[in-house]
Amino acid sequence: QAGRIDDWNHGRISFVGASLSQAVAEMNRYSRTPLRIATPSLGRLQVDGVFEAGDTPAFARAVARLHNVSVSTDGRSWTLS
Repeated sequence: QAGRIDDWNHGRISFVGASLSQAVAEMNRYSRTPLRIATPSLGRLQVDGVFEAGDTPAFARAVARLHNVSVSTDGRSWTLS
C-alpha cells in the first residue's frame, strides 16, 4: 500500500491484478483524452504496472503490447479492440 501512495504522490498510478476495465476507469480520471474498450471481453484482462497519470497514449500502447490487442486514436480518444 505504501508504494502505491508514493506512486500517486509522484504522478504515477500503479496496478496490481487490476482488470483492464478498472485500470481504464482510473487512467481516465487523470486524462483529457479518454480511453475506451471497444471489445467488452477485453475488460477482464489483467493489468499490472506503474503508469504516468494522464499519459493515455503510453498506457494504451503498453496494454496493446502486453495483451496483443489493437490500439487506435481519432485524436479525441483512444480505443482498445
